[in-house]
Amino acid sequence: MPKEIGNLHKLEKLYLQFNELSGSIAEELFNISTLRRCSNKGSLPSASSYWQTNQHFLNLGDNNIDGVIHSSISNSLNLKELHLNGNKFSGPLPNSLGNLRHLERLRLFENNLSSPHLCILTSLANCTSLKEIVISDNPLNGVLPDSIGNLSTSLVLLFNLEETEIRGEITLGIGNLINANTLSLFGNDLTGSVPRTLCDLQSLQVLWLDQNNLTGPFPECLCKLTESGWVDLSYNQISGPIPYCIGNTASLRNIYLKSNRLTNIPTSLWSLKDLVKLDFSNKSLVGSLPPDFGNLNAITVVDLSRNHLSGSIPTMVRDLQKLIYLSLAFNELHGSIPESLGKMISLESADLSSNILSVMIPKSLEALRYMKDFNVSFVKFGRN
Repeated sequence: MPKEIGNLHKLEKLYLQFNELSGSIAEELFNISTLRRCSNKGSLPSASSYWQTNQHFLNLGDNNIDGVIHSSISNSLNLKELHLNGNKFSGPLPNSLGNLRHLERLRLFENNLSSPHLCILTSLANCTSLKEIVISDNPLNGVLPDSIGNLSTSLVLLFNLEETEIRGEITLGIGNLINANTLSLFGNDLTGSVPRTLCDLQSLQVLWLDQNNLTGPFPECLCKLTESGWVDLSYNQISGPIPYCIGNTASLRNIYLKSNRLTNIPTSLWSLKDLVKLDFSNKSLVGSLPPDFGNLNAITVVDLSRNHLSGSIPTMVRDLQKLIYLSLAFNELHGSIPESLGKMISLESADLSSNILSVMIPKSLEALRYMKDFNVSFVKFGRN
């Protein structure tokens, strides 16, 4: 890339992807104060003189930029948005990012960045205007610090630390992020129970804590998150009953609790008429499916497989007109497959395998025009 490109003083966007350019990004490029986005291979300059103090937006995401992020980046004191995601950056994150006092959005996901002792979270506490942090898919490899509670209360859009090799417990300070609407910490090695202060996040809409080693009972205070639309606690070791108050979370659309040690499904769950996806598969749920199961008018996915559910399949399943996927496999259900199953007009996949069902497959299933998969293997049937 020629150095003369730095003479384009009004340049805002430069796209050079899908070529065979090589080498570093021309350092003169960073003399262009109007530059908003650059797509190219190479590495970032280290000299502090190349970082513009009046630059507000730097988006170098989704390129092949490598090397380290130098501490001199903090010389761009007026940066509001820094997008370096989807590159090949490596090495430690500079704590000097905390000097970007006007920073509102920080996107560093999908790199190979580290942060000893997660010091980056401590330094970012100085960024009092911060609204979005996305550092997922980096080997940060540290213990979640107490300083997480010192992050800006203006943090709203995202707090993504999934798949970053974070260890330790979720600290009580998490409850200070009172305006956060998305908290994503899945795919780490977090231990301990879900702290009660998490339930102070009254604006929370998305909570992803799946694929950790969390223990303890289902946090009953989550029922107080009246704005919550998506809760995923799958692949943990949470135990005991699902609290009855879960039926009070009328905003809930998606709930995933698979592969835990939960023991029951409260009857109040069937009152969540706006629930779209439910996955409680793979563990130790007991009980039966009540007629109220048919109240889930908006449901499209139900997976209750690999539990210890007993009783019969209620005829009211016919009211699940939007249901696309149903799995009740590997339970202890008995009785017949109800004729009313043929009324579930949207059904594409039904897995009833490995139960104690009897009698014939209902002829009414012929009406299911969208059905692609119907599994009744390892089920005892009578004859026509």
